[in-house]
Amino acid sequence: MAEIALSGAITVVSKVVPFLYKICSGRDRRNIEEVRKWLNTMIAYLKDTEGREDTAGLKDRVQQVQDIAHETQDAIEEFMNDHHVLVSIKRRVEALLDRVLRGDQPRDVVISVVGDPGSGKSTVIHEVFEMVKNSFECSAWVSIPSSCEDLLEKLFQELELPFDPGKYKKRSLQFHLQQKRYILVFDGIWSEDQWNCINELLPCNKKQGSKIIISTRYRNLASYCTSSHDYIYDLNLNPLTWEEAWELFCTKVFQGDKCPDHLVDWCEKIVIRCEKSPHAIVAVANFLSNKPRIGTEFKNVLDSLECEPGHPVSLSRYKIFSHSYYHLPPNLKSCFLHFCNFPEFHPVKCGTLIHQLIGCGFIEEKEVKTLDQVAYENLVELVQMSMVHVTRRDSEGRIRSC
Repeated sequence: MAEIALSGAITVVSKVVPFLYKICSGRDRRNIEEVRKWLNTMIAYLKDTEGREDTAGLKDRVQQVQDIAHETQDAIEEFMNDHHVLVSIKRRVEALLDRVLRGDQPRDVVISVVGDPGSGKSTVIHEVFEMVKNSFECSAWVSIPSSCEDLLEKLFQELELPFDPGKYKKRSLQFHLQQKRYILVFDGIWSEDQWNCINELLPCNKKQGSKIIISTRYRNLASYCTSSHDYIYDLNLNPLTWEEAWELFCTKVFQGDKCPDHLVDWCEKIVIRCEKSPHAIVAVANFLSNKPRIGTEFKNVLDSLECEPGHPVSLSRYKIFSHSYYHLPPNLKSCFLHFCNFPEFHPVKCGTLIHQLIGCGFIEEKEVKTLDQVAYENLVELVQMSMVHVTRRDSEGRIRSC
């Protein structure tokens, strides 16, 4: 039985290697080759001991070999499923990786990744982080909490440092990082104050080659956090191509198989309805992967995407936008909710919208500025937060309709 298990694992490895040569680093390929060599050695060992399994110790070793072979096969197959999805975002990963690997800076580098809700910011960053973190002396991934104190505690946890509630926590963190080349990810920055809090926690004389990656929905905040526009990666300017969106959808729904001919039309309409949003595509594809592969099932899902609040894609988007809405100041919440008065996909002229917002009393007076100017600034903020989509701009870049 152990020899059969090993043979199965070797077969999986043999199938994986050609795929890895296309998508993975040399280190990954070498590691897989080492696994294959090790499995072959184990088969030779089993053949040498064949017929001599009468001792308890030998039986135990044979059982261990069999268990490891099964675990190896499971791990490799899981690795393949994960990296099928990576193929769909490979172009975006490579673009961010290029910024991370640049070594021409005399000090640490801050890289800002900006994108709409559901654009795949965290997914792309996570893939790059996992690829490079072992080449740094220390690494940490932190989702931004509500306070600086919580942020400090999270950093201590991720860096596996003992957290002393005393007053020297900040100094201890800075001393630890100052001695090392590190990569830190701060996922989901909402304000300049949050970035200032992060910046105060980091050492002043940072070791050359350290990298800090932040994700945000706001282009102006992305510029605020980094010293060079070369280190801003805007996913809104690099959306999934149709081929990438289609591949991502089919990979998740059909586990790498080709989309059946009788479902192509429905699947294409679903991908179009998801507007090439990675978050939406993955949500609906995961739902469909457990459904029978018949046209009526896929048609029902497409129909439900139009209006059904409880559908996984609708729920997924609701969670994203509810999180965004929660962080809006009161005046912007009122402005955003005013869009409920307009039908979906119906462009609204900027001038008309501004007059309505003022008429409803949603615009607060500010010194030196007219109500029209304040209303337009509020609209710009909603656009920068990816809450409102611009449909037309004038020659100077000002919003004409949304």
